[in-house]
Amino acid sequence: MPVATEISFSSTFNTNDGRHQSWHSKDQVHLRKKARGKGITLSDCAKGLDPQRRHATEFFEYGKNNEGYWKSEHLITHIVDIVIPMIELLYLPESYSTLFFFDNATSHACFTPDALQMKAMNLGPGGDQAYMRNTVFLDIQTGTFKAQSMVFSADHDKFPSQLKGLREVLAEHGLWQNRLRLDCKDKHNACCTRYLLDFHCELNWIEYYWGWAKHFTQDNCGYHIKVLRETIPQALESVGNDVIWKFYCKSLRIMKAYKMD
Repeated sequence: MPVATEISFSSTFNTNDGRHQSWHSKDQVHLRKKARGKGITLSDCAKGLDPQRRHATEFFEYGKNNEGYWKSEHLITHIVDIVIPMIELLYLPESYSTLFFFDNATSHACFTPDALQMKAMNLGPGGDQAYMRNTVFLDIQTGTFKAQSMVFSADHDKFPSQLKGLREVLAEHGLWQNRLRLDCKDKHNACCTRYLLDFHCELNWIEYYWGWAKHFTQDNCGYHIKVLRETIPQALESVGNDVIWKFYCKSLRIMKAYKMD
């Protein structure tokens, strides 16, 4: 099945982010604003396989006196309510699989409050740990699914209605071994997750997209939030479809070069 790639990243534009250099005579001084000023956070997606224009951008005026700060709840709403429906309009869900790339931001490392997370559990029962939903697991020996409760029963002799720890859950599965560690120094979680190389923004084509847009806003900086609201949409539109496609192809060539090295 073909895969449609989606890069989901956020970026921030500020009112005082104007040109960094200028020509002036020796007796003049280039005065710049000391603070970055008010800002607008943009959450957007960029496709690689289809250069068709899409408008999935979310504008968020951050700050204590504005809309607050961009959090995981905003990201989930943006992806679920805006991005995914637009993807389903562009690509038939039964014909394409969608692969999302997210940057390593704290808002992208979010889970539901009752998500099954090992790192949110204690080794022993009770204590300060999250309430997790009950689930099912596959019994390899019988090939059937069995219920797995994450809380002790109310009539348990030692821990009535308390949260189960990792030791108890593993013991119920017959997997507990003495002297198991809660955390290991040498670990990896790349079995299902795929990562872009750290500190290599050239592998992510949406970074070129943001750079082009920010260059436009810097050239047309009005040092006021009203001007910024008008300039950002113009900046995004200035990145042509053919340019986005070239950014994508450039990133692919760099990836291939790293593989050949």
